[in-house]
Amino acid sequence: MSQDIIEVLSFENKQVLNTEVIARLVDANKAHKTKDGFIFDASEGFAEFVESLNADEFTKEVWEGAMDYIKAEIVNTFKISPNTAKDYLTEIVEILKLRNPAILKPASKKADAIRKAEKKAETDAKLAEFEHVSVENLTDTLVELAPKTDKDSIAKFKEISSVIKSKNDAQVKEIEKQEKDDRKAFKESYTKDFKDIFTNEYEFAQYLHANLAKYRADFEKSK
Repeated sequence: MSQDIIEVLSFENKQVLNTEVIARLVDANKAHKTKDGFIFDASEGFAEFVESLNADEFTKEVWEGAMDYIKAEIVNTFKISPNTAKDYLTEIVEILKLRNPAILKPASKKADAIRKAEKKAETDAKLAEFEHVSVENLTDTLVELAPKTDKDSIAKFKEISSVIKSKNDAQVKEIEKQEKDDRKAFKESYTKDFKDIFTNEYEFAQYLHANLAKYRADFEKSK
């Protein structure tokens, strides 16, 4: 395990890995799950870890650091060989590739940054050109161009299609970002509230825990 890679992870990163990956594996082991179940639980936990990262945090170095951290914890917790743990990680990565959308190891930060910068500059320039044209109007233009087979019309059709996709993608990303921010803010508030209740109102915490089934049933009826 590379200590330099591990140090890429923040304290918060390690906390999420402990909660979402390692704790799940401990539970899976206690439940005597099969190897496939063990691998699936780990992949689900790693997906939660990726979800917890900001876009600029999800780098090749963080990916490698997280995998090294999981490998070390698996070896120490379950007393298996490093080679066996490495095989487990390989299978976890394969499961992540099958998700929709797939979760893939980021490219080298330098190469990926250059590629993204070039792509973003190209997209931004094209969006700026059509900034004041609505998707509806662009779609109407596509309908007009669709029957035409000359070279210029085909090129224009491709250009307009790309602009529409970029506009729609930008809108989706904005919505997703807002949803992620809202979820993160709620999680922080929720965690703090229940930590405070457990610390300062222990009897109330016990009452809440004892009545979870009732509250869940009431919630389902209210839908």
